[in-house]
Amino acid sequence: MTHSVRGTLAAAAIGVLGLAGCGIPTDDGPRAISRENVPDEVAAATTETTAPQPTVDTTIFLVQSPDEDPRLVDVERPVPVEGASSGAEPAAVLEVLLGAVADEQEQEEGITNLIPETTRLASQPELQAGTLLIDLTRGIYDVEGVPQRAAFGQIVCTADELEGVDAVRFAVEGEPIDASTDTGNSEQVTCDRDYRRLLAEPD
Repeated sequence: MTHSVRGTLAAAAIGVLGLAGCGIPTDDGPRAISRENVPDEVAAATTETTAPQPTVDTTIFLVQSPDEDPRLVDVERPVPVEGASSGAEPAAVLEVLLGAVADEQEQEEGITNLIPETTRLASQPELQAGTLLIDLTRGIYDVEGVPQRAAFGQIVCTADELEGVDAVRFAVEGEPIDASTDTGNSEQVTCDRDYRRLLAEPD
């Protein structure tokens, strides 16, 4: 072995001994730094949370006494909006409606959501000349008869509360359909005209 190689190895050995003598651990892998040793500015950056998205209370319709004589009832739900001064977009309101669950007090009053849980928006709602086209998935067919009519009524009456909406048309996965109503199946429907009986107080 040459003198230069021996010198290099000796220097390396002295360096290792020096580190050990100074109390610096020689771990095989990285170790977590304790919270106390993290600089304040770093800790603040890592614990900063994103501000919650603003919401606005919006009217949606659920159903009371679904097994006997279903009636549409309006309730309030928070709907996400883009800004504190912005109104709720139709898609956001309908998404809240489709996923709505009655709270404890509403359940005690016999209120529930008859729209099948499998029902979703198949595409974004489109508003044209006061008529809102709502495209649903086929989950809306998972309920039939009077409950299906009440489910459509929930959607129509909720949409009618939106600014600029005068009537509603439906499609299922892009194919136009007639909604089930009090007055028979109809292509273009409104809350007051086509779901009047469901809105009426029980006799």
